[in-house]
Amino acid sequence: MEQRLLTVRELANYLGVNRFSVYRWVERQKIPHRRVGGLIRFDLREVDEFMTRRPTGKIHAEAGR
Repeated sequence: MEQRLLTVRELANYLGVNRFSVYRWVERQKIPHRRVGGLIRFDLREVDEFMTRRPTGKIHAEAGR
């Protein structure tokens, strides 16, 4: 299976959140990500795994902090 790397905008759309929340999660190391040529990218499989393992609502509750 081919690895699918998402941009911040694509991940925000996928999760149904504001892209600034995604940037905040990255800054606070709250979501798995990587830098590719200085750009932030997300492996969809890693994000899906992370989202299923985390306590429900935890990442969203921290979005506004």
